[in-house]
Amino acid sequence: MPKVSVVIATYNSGSRVEETVRSLLGQTLPAEEYEGIFVDDGSTDGTYALVERLIKDQPQLRLHQIPNSGWSGRPRNLGTDRATGEYVLYLDHDDQLFPDALRRMYDYAVETGADVVLGKEVMKGDPLTPGWPTWQGNVADAGVDQRVLHCVTPHKLYRRSLLAETKIRFPEGPVRLEDQYFNAAVYAATDKIAILADYPCYQWLIHDQNLHRAGFDFDVFLDSFERSLEPIEALPDGPKRRALLKRWYVRVILRWLGPGDHPIRDRFLSEADRLLRHFPVGMDADLEPIDRVRSWLYRRGDRAGLDALRERDRTVKLGLDPVREVAWDRGVLRVMIKGRLQAGDEPYPVAEGTDGPIIDLAGAGLPDLPPESATRLGDLAATVVDLGLRGRNSGVEWPMPGGTPLRLDAERRLTFTVAARIELGPGGSPLRGWLDGGEGDEIFDARLHLTGLGYERIDPVRADPLRQAQDGASTGSGHGFEVPALIAGLPAVPYRTNDGRLAVDLTRLGEARRILPLTRIDPAASRVRPDRVRLGLTGLHTYGDTELTGTVGYESSAPAALVAEPDRPAELRFRPEPGDTFAVHARFQDRQTPLRAELDLAAEPPVVRPLPEPAAAKSHAVPGAKPTGTLRTDDVRVTWAGRTFVVTVTGTASEPLDSASISVRGRASGIEVPVHRQAQDPDSRFEVTGRVDVAGLEDDIWDVRLDGHGASGKHRDPVRIGSLTELPALVDGRAAVAYATQDGGLALDLTETARTVVGAARPGAEDVTTDAGEVVVALARVQIAGSGRLSGRAVTESQRPARLVATDAGAELVVDGPVRADRRDLMFAFTGHRSSRRMTVDFGADTATVAIGGETAATVPLALPAPDPEPGPEGVGGRFRRGLRKVWNRRRGVDDSS
Repeated sequence: MPKVSVVIATYNSGSRVEETVRSLLGQTLPAEEYEGIFVDDGSTDGTYALVERLIKDQPQLRLHQIPNSGWSGRPRNLGTDRATGEYVLYLDHDDQLFPDALRRMYDYAVETGADVVLGKEVMKGDPLTPGWPTWQGNVADAGVDQRVLHCVTPHKLYRRSLLAETKIRFPEGPVRLEDQYFNAAVYAATDKIAILADYPCYQWLIHDQNLHRAGFDFDVFLDSFERSLEPIEALPDGPKRRALLKRWYVRVILRWLGPGDHPIRDRFLSEADRLLRHFPVGMDADLEPIDRVRSWLYRRGDRAGLDALRERDRTVKLGLDPVREVAWDRGVLRVMIKGRLQAGDEPYPVAEGTDGPIIDLAGAGLPDLPPESATRLGDLAATVVDLGLRGRNSGVEWPMPGGTPLRLDAERRLTFTVAARIELGPGGSPLRGWLDGGEGDEIFDARLHLTGLGYERIDPVRADPLRQAQDGASTGSGHGFEVPALIAGLPAVPYRTNDGRLAVDLTRLGEARRILPLTRIDPAASRVRPDRVRLGLTGLHTYGDTELTGTVGYESSAPAALVAEPDRPAELRFRPEPGDTFAVHARFQDRQTPLRAELDLAAEPPVVRPLPEPAAAKSHAVPGAKPTGTLRTDDVRVTWAGRTFVVTVTGTASEPLDSASISVRGRASGIEVPVHRQAQDPDSRFEVTGRVDVAGLEDDIWDVRLDGHGASGKHRDPVRIGSLTELPALVDGRAAVAYATQDGGLALDLTETARTVVGAARPGAEDVTTDAGEVVVALARVQIAGSGRLSGRAVTESQRPARLVATDAGAELVVDGPVRADRRDLMFAFTGHRSSRRMTVDFGADTATVAIGGETAATVPLALPAPDPEPGPEGVGGRFRRGLRKVWNRRRGVDDSS
């Protein structure tokens, strides 16, 4: 008997079902221990044939087809009837299972003896985490409580014998709320329910074609809702019946009367008498405060009051003080978050009632104020404010310990202080287990959740430039935004995002590349020898043992020139030292630009090897661009014509235009220069061409803007190009690059010299040639107008091994030698990525001076090795060692005649 049967109902699923099938085939549970049963509900788009092809040669997967039934109930029931597994799980045709889901859920079911196992569910494509209060931790015997009822989906593990004995099935036909009916029947039949929260099992993939987003008939919805109550109303009065009724009343009716714009809200109001007969008024005493108020208004038929309350509730949010300080402590990141509940920019209104604090609705615009029995605040211990870390790519969100209830301060403000602990040590948390399993390699955003009072709020955690607390004192992290750590092999960098939010970078790719630029050198902990450099690092929290391997490039530089001449491509020219193999990158104005070529000048003739190409640049065509204002850009064409940058824009205006024009505006100077204006036919469609003479513009970044003149006055919007392959030019020796901004606008960069031109030219190995030791790189994509020459330098490098080693005692960077005994630049490269910071080591007679970014970081006493007893063989290595010793001795003033 298989351990688990997975039932998948399909209908016009399209290509999305491919990922569903892949997630099923990627399970760690052996193929002979599970089965997949696909039941197609009469698809008309070729889904049946696609699934048939995908599961070919997979005996554990089977496919059936039935005439269209109108919804998922009948195919799921047929799949359940054909299942042979000990447990059944229902997987939607456009969702996925995480790789270890079936194994973990089954093992936990056996361990706990549960009839139902709720596996952690997450959403991708939507900011919500379904059932957030459900996933606070594993629960072996949850019973039927509000934690379980927060997530009423069928994506669980159900004991098949329970379904068979109780004859529980989904309602069939074109119905709604089939999941609620099914789970109501299951929860009425058993209390043996477990929650598995330490591993994400099920991933919803949210997109525009999700079937649950389709419109529906409210009469069908209403009938389905009442049917879903039948298993609940058949229960005797008691805690289970009351808990289920509360969940159905709050989540289906009262939430739809809340802050959102729900299209069937009016129907709920008009059908109040029919619906309320299922929910006795006595149950309101167990509701949360704002739900009690909504229920009081709903039972009175007070539409105006519900509308006023909805408008006020739309302003409710968490007012958060920015995080200014974080602290590392033995692999745990401690974050203190303070804030308050607000209505708009004001504290959430609370008044003193006869029997204690109440929600103050006096200024909310309700025609009649509810009694204090409806507005009483009650016990705030049931409210929870806690921190979650949500993966940007996967949508997996993890709750962090340290949540707290709201409290009422002396000024009647609802405040909170969350002392969150992000536990990243080995075995310290489900998050670390997820990361060690190789599935959580991503950046996590910090979000604060409020659950209680009748509200469910999610707000991002704001951050000021971060400071690291050490030994009770607040000290700068060195870079203000990032506080790095290495925790038993895991790199962790909490930082402030560009838009001021708190995030934690837990990606493993390029660990040292991200860690090294944030550290400082500790001279007391550093050792420098001719055959090895050990640099002690500060500003880096360490816990446990870590060793990351990479390389260090020993660099030399040569003068370089970017040459532009009429009627021929631009060229980058330099003459490196012969006899080495190195990658080449240009450096102009202290910026690097990779040329993606490797040159071996030791070969005869010199060899040019191509390096991996970057991802292809996007096209600048933007058909059907979304409106961004009153002037919508539909199409943009850009080109260089000699010294002139030409822009042609076609688009649509919100009204007929008399004329349209293009202008450019300098970001730093604020100067606006009109480029061209032309009359338009009296129509909302327009086309205008602007010609930008760069000789008349000063050094600045110039944004291209669109103006229109119509009956209602002047319209202005930026030109929207979406994406653009950079267009570089050299105009009389001056660099100019047209590019797309991050928000899709069009700009002309006249601020840089060679860096932007060389980068935008994107030369490849085929563009690199050598002649008598000179290297010439053709820059064919650069447009040329006039002559010009820009000076810079080209940097060549060879590689040496390097290790970043961390223990509880600290971290150090180890560079294995031999290290040449003169001034050398060291450029660190780990997992193929260069550090953004440059380090030099300048060897003196008794000390070595280490500088980073041109500033001295440390002066370290030299630790000299004992001389070799034997000079070694006369091969290349022996000659190099003897030559190195002579150079070293000469620097120290020692006779090297021997």
